[in-house]
Amino acid sequence: MRRLFSLLGQSTQDGATTAIYLATSPAIRENKTRGEYFIPIAKSDKTSSIAADMKLARELWVSPFCAEIFPLLSIRKSSLLTSSSI
Repeated sequence: MRRLFSLLGQSTQDGATTAIYLATSPAIRENKTRGEYFIPIAKSDKTSSIAADMKLARELWVSPFCAEIFPLLSIRKSSLLTSSSI
């Protein structure tokens, strides 16, 4: 399985490197880096247009799909639709 993933994409070590760097880097903490998208290996990049679509994000969080996945999460649809902090 590991060989298949390395042929199709990145190695498991490369896949973990960005997360480990972001979790342990003093530079990330000192710069108060938040809400950015990083690609391997630890390079800041722009998100796709679909990932930045706030209307789509709100629709996802109030969808029946999320209600099934997060049954303990109590989100009121009206508060999400008026919130600008997604």
